Amino acid sequence: MAWDSFVTVLDKIVDALKTDVNLTAFCKTLGKEQTVRKGLKKREEILLTELPIIMLTVPQQTSEQAASGVLGKTYTLRLYCGFDESDRVKAVENLIKFEEFVEQALLNSATLNSAVALLVPGNSANDEGFFHPAYFLAKDFTVTVERLI
Repeated sequence: MAWDSFVTVLDKIVDALKTDVNLTAFCKTLGKEQTVRKGLKKREEILLTELPIIMLTVPQQTSEQAASGVLGKTYTLRLYCGFDESDRVKAVENLIKFEEFVEQALLNSATLNSAVALLVPGNSANDEGFFHPAYFLAKDFTVTVERLI
């Protein structure tokens, strides 16, 4: 049974998002390689020069002890993904592609998958172009880690 401190797991998530070949290639079509960092939504200022960006936050966690002596912790991982695009129609397509490449990067990471018991993509929402020419989406994942107690 794999278990790491969630800080270690979060570092592996950052690494998976920074090193995924397909995600990096997509971000280069948006202008440059992705910036990936941990942060807090209400405490961070994101500069246009940082785009494209993927910012990770962990807004919630729950713990549950199974009868078998296993402690499971489930975390809500929220990714804020943003990019710069002057073409409004292309921005819609890029919002969809960005989310797909992020999901693929996390779900296909062997290093990450060996560190978590379960990784489940959740809901997402985008800003509907409110901050044109910068576009953002928020994507949730449920991440469960387990350890023997």
